[in-house]
Amino acid sequence: MKKIFVLFVFVFSLVSCHRSNQYVYIEVLDDYDLFEQPKITISDGDVFEAENDSIAYCIAVDKFFRSIYASKMTEERLMKAGKPMKVRSPKEFVLYTKDSLDISGGEHLSNPAEIIENIDNKYKELTADK
Repeated sequence: MKKIFVLFVFVFSLVSCHRSNQYVYIEVLDDYDLFEQPKITISDGDVFEAENDSIAYCIAVDKFFRSIYASKMTEERLMKAGKPMKVRSPKEFVLYTKDSLDISGGEHLSNPAEIIENIDNKYKELTADK
């Protein structure tokens, strides 16, 4: 019984040491109404966890570029199918910490432009073959 208790305390301490913070990711989208008139739409907040602000920023940038390229691919496929249609596309993103601090500019990072470039290049390579 004592071994089980010691094991429980050990596992609990390991789990509690791994603290992750919550972040909210929001996209601002160029969208269109039924008559294809332009409008701005704000997505629902996507709550996720990350160990720190830098990792959260990388996740947010990845989500943003994934949305951009998904939008482009959808529009291209509609054109190829002979059904040209305007598709909503991400314009920018906002990333908030659990304390409602806006960290979407990446000012807290040493080189946010490098992160953006690397993730953008990843999606360009993925879509180049298609």
